[in-house]
Amino acid sequence: MSTVRNRAPAARRAASPLPLVLGAAGLVASLALAVVAASAAAAPVRVLGLPLPLVRGGDVWMSVVGYLLTPVLVFLATGWDLSSQRANSLRDARRFAPEPRYTRALLWISGAALVVGAWHVLNISVPVSGWLGL
Repeated sequence: MSTVRNRAPAARRAASPLPLVLGAAGLVASLALAVVAASAAAAPVRVLGLPLPLVRGGDVWMSVVGYLLTPVLVFLATGWDLSSQRANSLRDARRFAPEPRYTRALLWISGAALVVGAWHVLNISVPVSGWLGL
């Protein structure tokens, strides 16, 4: 005698968009800080013969926060997305739906974060070199 069990198919789980939202928000906030710092708290500084609007003095905090938002937060969000999608795919490949678009978007956001982060590092380096007398 065989019994037939009527099981409902297990619901598929999808990748979380939260790392993408967090990474994109970090990039937008850092870019906003870069624009505010360049427009309101900057003065022309010659770097390799080019006059650049870089932050001077006590307003360097904007660049420090911007640096923490871009490379650090965006890369952490990218790593979170990659590791969680990989772990869920390995744990339950039949019921997990990975979302490669999220990962691809985060990789592009990471590239943009490198550019904005480099700008923040340059802004941080000017006051630090001034404080060190260089």
